Amino acid sequence: MSSSPAAELHPIFNTTWTTFTLPLLHNFPLTSASLKPHSKRFLQLLRGLNTRGVLLPSVTATTEAARTGALQSCIWDLLPAPYNGVSITVNYEHTSYKTLLLSDGGKTKPGFTRFPLLLSRFPAQIRGMLLEYLETNFDTLPLPLQLPEALLRGCLEGYVAETGGGGREVALIFGGKAEGLKRITITLSGEDVAGFWQRREGGRFLDVLGGHLEEVMGLRIDEMELQKVASGGFVMAVEGKMKFFEGGGEAVIEAVFQEAAKSLLYLESE
Repeated sequence: MSSSPAAELHPIFNTTWTTFTLPLLHNFPLTSASLKPHSKRFLQLLRGLNTRGVLLPSVTATTEAARTGALQSCIWDLLPAPYNGVSITVNYEHTSYKTLLLSDGGKTKPGFTRFPLLLSRFPAQIRGMLLEYLETNFDTLPLPLQLPEALLRGCLEGYVAETGGGGREVALIFGGKAEGLKRITITLSGEDVAGFWQRREGGRFLDVLGGHLEEVMGLRIDEMELQKVASGGFVMAVEGKMKFFEGGGEAVIEAVFQEAAKSLLYLESE
């Protein structure tokens, strides 16, 4: 007697994403059936068919095609809980690319759909075509979502507080705020992370780490910018790249949603 298959991992996990904020979409379809026409129309764009009187260049004619193989399908479909929204998947013979439009459950006005966070793993050319498609068809304005240093620091502190280091290695990349200061990578074993956490005495993990680095290396990380965090729960970089891992990235996902929502409020007030 065979055992039942394990639950499928949500597609938000284990993929490196480029982040965008997405203001309200007008008349966006919210059923699998109503999304199918957009699957077909975007596939036509990818095949370089004539759309709105403009013949777009064929993605399959690029050098990327030698690695990906032939374009096979494009699928727009609803995402499962707990991170609801829409997935857009482009399938080639040898690989697949995905973009997620994610809902934060916030209220919106009639006729509009709220997907404040867009996570994309599309190659640049296809991603540009998708952003233009969303802007043209749903009266929105996708914009890159930069991740402020304060968000990286806060997510790191939260992750360490929740896991006590989790027995996993943590890598931090700092960049100099002043001219002449280069990027510095600091890698901590899980044991070291736990040790610094235990020494915090009510303070912050980064304060304890900073004090240690200043004492042994003369390095003041409080005068530098935290540009990237790589841990067992998530990877995040200020330029808008991130990756989430199940069992450690959930709180980080919520923090990124909040950051996207702040940007959304600013855009909608314009």
